[in-house]
Amino acid sequence: MQERFEIMEKAIEKMLAEKKYATLRDILVTMNPADIAAIFSNVEESGLPLLFRLLPKELAAETFVEMEPEDQEMLIRTFSDNELKEVVDELYADDAAALIEEMPANVVKRILKQADPEMRRSINQILRYPDNSAG
Repeated sequence: MQERFEIMEKAIEKMLAEKKYATLRDILVTMNPADIAAIFSNVEESGLPLLFRLLPKELAAETFVEMEPEDQEMLIRTFSDNELKEVVDELYADDAAALIEEMPANVVKRILKQADPEMRRSINQILRYPDNSAG
């Protein structure tokens, strides 16, 4: 299984270098978000925003949740306000709250600025629950 994953990773890197974006998108949309996030974690930082932008909105949000916090932060820093809003709008409130807990203050401010008022209320409510509670 690991060997197959490494082959897929190399193929994606090659297609990215060759700018075969339509083919990349066709491949990525057949994968599950956790596998995409794992591949993204090994992609060069310069290629990650481009690959992420190839994903349809819903798959992008699901993949974003699965990504490592440092990869999430790097992406957030490259997003336009509109792109960040699209991702935040697709997140469940508990995923958005978990994201906010992992990010530095300047990134949190930017995320909250792009979240709609209802999402901000939900995030704040979730963040008030004690750790390890069922809230």
